[in-house]
Amino acid sequence: MKTIYIEMSFIQCLKMIILISIIPLFTACGGGSASNTDVITNSILADKKNSAGYYGENVLFGDYLIVGEWSFTHNSDTLMGVFLKNGIVNLKSPENEMNNIMYGVEDNGKSVSLINSSGEIKFTIHNKIANNCYNGSFWDSTDNKTIDMKICKILDTTIDNFNLTNKTNAFLFTEYISNTILISGIDENIEVLITNGTLIKNDIELASNSTTVSNGDTISIKLNSSNNFSTTVSTNVTIGGESKIYKITTLAIDNIIDDFNLTNKINAFLSTEYISNTILISGIDEDIEVLITNGTLIKNDIELDSNSTTVSNGDTISIKLNSSNNFSTTVSTNVTIGGESKTYTITTLNKLFTDIQIALENTYYISNKYLIQNDNTLISIDNGILIKNDIELNTFNTITHSGDTIEIKLLSAENIGDIVVSNILVGEVSDSFLLKNRVDNYDFLKNGTYDTEDNTFYYLTMFNDGNIDFNDNYGYSIVTLYDMDMNEKYKITSSGTKNIAKGSYIVKIYNEHSSDSMTIYSPDLDIQNNFSQLTNGTYDIEDNTFYYLTMFNDGNIDFSDNYGYSIVTLYDMDMNEKYKITSSGTRNIAIGSYIVKIYNEHSSDSMTIYSPDLDVENNFSQLTNGTYDTEDNTFYYLTMLSDGNIDFSDNYGYSIVTLYDMNMNEKYKITSSGTKNIAKGSYIVKIYNEHSSDSMTIYSPSLL
Repeated sequence: MKTIYIEMSFIQCLKMIILISIIPLFTACGGGSASNTDVITNSILADKKNSAGYYGENVLFGDYLIVGEWSFTHNSDTLMGVFLKNGIVNLKSPENEMNNIMYGVEDNGKSVSLINSSGEIKFTIHNKIANNCYNGSFWDSTDNKTIDMKICKILDTTIDNFNLTNKTNAFLFTEYISNTILISGIDENIEVLITNGTLIKNDIELASNSTTVSNGDTISIKLNSSNNFSTTVSTNVTIGGESKIYKITTLAIDNIIDDFNLTNKINAFLSTEYISNTILISGIDEDIEVLITNGTLIKNDIELDSNSTTVSNGDTISIKLNSSNNFSTTVSTNVTIGGESKTYTITTLNKLFTDIQIALENTYYISNKYLIQNDNTLISIDNGILIKNDIELNTFNTITHSGDTIEIKLLSAENIGDIVVSNILVGEVSDSFLLKNRVDNYDFLKNGTYDTEDNTFYYLTMFNDGNIDFNDNYGYSIVTLYDMDMNEKYKITSSGTKNIAKGSYIVKIYNEHSSDSMTIYSPDLDIQNNFSQLTNGTYDIEDNTFYYLTMFNDGNIDFSDNYGYSIVTLYDMDMNEKYKITSSGTRNIAIGSYIVKIYNEHSSDSMTIYSPDLDVENNFSQLTNGTYDTEDNTFYYLTMLSDGNIDFSDNYGYSIVTLYDMNMNEKYKITSSGTKNIAKGSYIVKIYNEHSSDSMTIYSPSLL
């Protein structure tokens, strides 16, 4: 805030008015408001005296303060407004601003004269008599004389408005530095004082809690947060006459563990001990309590005698719990960690041995395998044949140990709808294995293609969970699986492999047209293992065909889709898809046994397959000079005793020659006529002619 004092006699004040302002022009000494063209009146306040010793009210005009009593006189050239900016005084006439503009003229850098448009000097500021005061004079046109004056500017020591941004959720006992305050808006140096922390001036930490600053300086405060949660530390910051508070508040204590889960156990064996998944304690600021309502608490892999304990970050928790000794029964424990509670449950299976609800008449069936959990477990049956560790026993009972497996072989009844049961005792648990003959004369679902128009029904028994591959050959077939009460369980509307839970099902296959068909395959249905072994050759059967493939080592197989509409899918022995070949190329296949499905969309489509792993007889012909015109793919052996050139002539532009090493890694590919230098060595050569009229002519001295 900038201020001017103008000192003169009371009578002089009545004869003139000097208003000092920045637009808009504020109230003069008497109350009332004014703009740049208003006339100020009513100012005789001789009984009032301000703190500076001048009569009148203090009247603010922008950056300056006028002290004294002022009134408007009758003189037309009496000055109405006064503006001070950057040391220069500008005056305006109230009556004719355009003709009587008063402006400041600097005189040798020591005084400022105010003149009107006629060049008459009306007001002069003379020499500076103090840091903020000047002597001056004013021409009184009424009395025709010069009036001496003193104008004082009060220095501004109030900083422009500043703010301090408080810190919340601060870490404990951590050093923080406030936002930076830029000093501005003052006319002389002012003091900065803090009550706590470290004062930083112009990025330099000070040893004192106070300093002086001027325009352009910067101030910030370094302050440590509390070492307690939810606690505030503060410092008062006073700059000049302005005071504000900078606060740092620590975060609230966190005693809530990071989210955790307990994986429930289903299909549990009866009277068996289970241990839950492990929970890692994290995300807390203090030790918290763990409490369980059932079972045994395990902390850091050590079983505790108590059902509660305290934990900190990094500890692990699990729960040991025994399953029920009854079928389809759930036991549980509530697990509370800090304020978070979850439930761990163990649900026993509904039977040890799964019944077969749709058995063929007078047929042997073998139950699912049951894994023995405890040593010295007595097993006894009252019907059928007891199988222990895959060996049929000639007794109805046996002693088993942990890890042994038990099955029951049972012969179904002779008539439709009849039931045969074997009652079983496993330790103290009673169970049974039941065979119920089919009630309708449906066939059992087998691997194959089903092409009957409209709906046909079949029985399906899955002895274990397993995958079934469904191939809708023309896009208009649907397979629906129902339980024995005709509740829909699965609906297959497109080709793909579906995991089917163990159990008995009624299967409905729908083909919209007589030309539609659905091909089905599952290892669970392939009890005879009657697929052919995949060998080198061309496969041209329309729709889907299945084969077995055994890779004794990792190796490459070359797949040539001769017309672009063939697909080869390799599954493991549980029908999990491992590889899918949708275009020609060489594929590296890992060691193992596979089920291979070859699909040709049309009767004219075919897929040619070759691998050294399948070529047990090495029965390819040796490549010689000549013309090769067999349609599709043919394979040959080539031995180069030394590096040499071979000339390839693609007679009609639709032939390709590919040379592989003996592991079916591609070495050369010839897609146009020309001579190719071939390194010495042994090769497998594939010649492809797109049409029956195409041919490739080959010549090399190395082949003579």
